[in-house]
Amino acid sequence: MFPYIVVLVVFTIFFMREYLTFKTMRIKQERKLLELKEKEVSFESIDRAVAQRFAELEAKIKGAFLVYELGREISPLLNREKLFNVFKERLSLFGEIEDVVILEEPKEGYSVFELKDESWRFLGIKTASRKVKEYLPIVLRQINLCLEKISLYERLQKLSIHDTLTLTFNRRHFMERFFEEFARAKRFNLNLSFLMVDIDYFKRINDTYGHLVGDVVLKEVAKILKENVREVDFVARWGGEEFSLLLHEAEKTQAIMIAERIVREVGTSKIKAFDEELSVTVSIGVASYPENTVYSDILIEVADRALYKAKEKGRNRVAWF
Repeated sequence: MFPYIVVLVVFTIFFMREYLTFKTMRIKQERKLLELKEKEVSFESIDRAVAQRFAELEAKIKGAFLVYELGREISPLLNREKLFNVFKERLSLFGEIEDVVILEEPKEGYSVFELKDESWRFLGIKTASRKVKEYLPIVLRQINLCLEKISLYERLQKLSIHDTLTLTFNRRHFMERFFEEFARAKRFNLNLSFLMVDIDYFKRINDTYGHLVGDVVLKEVAKILKENVREVDFVARWGGEEFSLLLHEAEKTQAIMIAERIVREVGTSKIKAFDEELSVTVSIGVASYPENTVYSDILIEVADRALYKAKEKGRNRVAWF
């Protein structure tokens, strides 16, 4: 009996040891499996975070690319209306836009941005898109830079075609338009008149009162000339104290009437220049197409000769052939 007991005890001990060993291994495996599951959950969380971050970066890259494309398209533009249209079209790519308008003053319901431009005061944008609102400050900086460039370009253009003192056209630009309009008159069988205007005794004014007073006289006479012609007509400073006028579709009789009105207006005006008050007069020579000539250069020569005729007859008058 005893040997059986011994065998049973030995077997029980062996079995218990194996069982404990197995249980210990199973606990370790369960712990390891739990650790692996925790790591899996952690990796999934990291993966989700990475995916979310990647999506955010992708959205930012896409937004940055849209901003770049917008800047690339608007930067060469030198026209406000075209700039606005391209901006409005491109802005819709950032998100849903209800309305984009140029405003004189802030308007309820719109996100309003001040613009650095003499013509456009405010930009109003109606949108519920968070993405649009996020990129608007960046985009607005581009718009303002473009508007500043357009303003500078316009000033440069104005300086390039205008006389800086009288703000009439300069002679170079006037001649370009003169030849264009003369060709148009010949092509469509239209009338065209050319007036040469000279301020009488202008040298005496400069010698007596100084060149600053003379400059005021030039500006005031130029103002009277512009006020007495139509918007479609051209007024230019020909040189010194001489001005030239191009009257569209005006026959000689009409041109003479306009010239005589200018002579009266200048002669009856009092020009205040600093502490001085002056009265000046002008002489005008008139030439017309096709009454005087069918050649552009001769038209100018005829007007010039008519001007000298007015001076010879005593100035402060209109002359023609």
